[in-house]
Amino acid sequence: MSRVFFKRINKEIVDFNNKKNFCKYSQKHCEIFDKLNPTIYTTIDDESNEFYYLDVKNVSVFANSFLCDNEKTLITLMIPYSYPFKPYTITNYYDKTRQLTYHKYMNNIAETTKDKNLDILILFYKILFRATPKFLLLSKKDCYCCTSLSCGNNWTPSNTISDLLVEYYEIEFINHYCQKENYNQLEKTHDYLFKCLFAKLPDEIIEEILNVYIL
Repeated sequence: MSRVFFKRINKEIVDFNNKKNFCKYSQKHCEIFDKLNPTIYTTIDDESNEFYYLDVKNVSVFANSFLCDNEKTLITLMIPYSYPFKPYTITNYYDKTRQLTYHKYMNNIAETTKDKNLDILILFYKILFRATPKFLLLSKKDCYCCTSLSCGNNWTPSNTISDLLVEYYEIEFINHYCQKENYNQLEKTHDYLFKCLFAKLPDEIIEEILNVYIL
């Protein structure tokens, strides 16, 4: 591992554990990051080639099941030798039941949104994470992979594991809430809010509620 490579990775882990620069993320994302533990490990193949990985594991329980169970590996990232000028490659992700590359997995998740009301998903993403989504704001014709930081065209040396984790949690949110039963529950809650509860309130109160509890 080159000195620049090693220094950058270790600094990134130290900064993550010390919550440095977390001010640019929502409070909810910071709470999630606080439950994660990134560590480096190395593998060596039969030809004595070394490969470096960053393993991100949960260290405590989340209230939302889709955020991953306790003490489970959330994602494993292969670190390229050209890092930070090239992005991590996600080689393993939570609950990987099929041998799909992460980019293929993202494309499959994007397909599940095609018959959904994106405004409903965006609303509840904002409520849960207190942040603006990236992928849910794309048109249904746009490519998730081409928008992701895991694409070399979008990655810059200023990006870190935290930025990739924000994307990852949005993908997992979409995966979870586009499942039929979960989406139906969101739809029912949305209809109750806007057709029943909010219908009885003046516009200025509705606006205040949305400002406080969404963004």
